[in-house]
Amino acid sequence: MSLTIWTVGHSTRSLDELLALLAHYRIEVLWWRCHRRLIADVLTSLGVEVVHIRDQTSSEIHRLATPARVVDGVLTYAYSLS
Repeated sequence: MSLTIWTVGHSTRSLDELLALLAHYRIEVLWWRCHRRLIADVLTSLGVEVVHIRDQTSSEIHRLATPARVVDGVLTYAYSLS
């Protein structure tokens, strides 16, 4: 499987410049409050490690949150009563 991941210039800019760029374009820092949660869920379900950068000193590895889960290799948000 070929996987292309688009980034926002992190390979050509310092972390300070990247964070300033994200702020300039009003990229949501609170990743769980926007579409980035869905993108991160998909990538995580495909086995890609997603790291959310909060600031210069803090980051966290993405984890699927309820109700997101992988069933038989497929990401789903269907709630399970079991």
